[in-house]
Amino acid sequence: MRDPQGGFSLVSAIFIIVVLSALGVGVVRVSTSEVVASASHLQGARAYYAARAGLEWGRHRAVNASQCDAASTLNVENFTVRVSCTAQVYQDPQPFTLYWLRATAEQGALDGTRQDLVRRTVRANVLPP
Repeated sequence: MRDPQGGFSLVSAIFIIVVLSALGVGVVRVSTSEVVASASHLQGARAYYAARAGLEWGRHRAVNASQCDAASTLNVENFTVRVSCTAQVYQDPQPFTLYWLRATAEQGALDGTRQDLVRRTVRANVLPP
């Protein structure tokens, strides 16, 4: 005669294997999304510092060389950095020039095949000494 409990043990074992497999898949998905989020955060920080480098470059040109380009493009650590500068001369009572600088660093694309665009923009007003 067969044991009536034998079939129940097999069903229980299969159920436990399925539940543990589902938990394993969930852990892998969470881990993968954490890695992607961490990499995105790192790229955002790199873009910010590339934009800061572009801003410093523009400030140096404006203050030290009196060159205020409406638009310039640089390549900083594989980021495309666009720097714009606007100058305004004021008379109060001595004439002085105030520079408005803007730098935007970006890398990647946002289209149908890639969605890895990272972009950071920084701005500053500069009054030469």
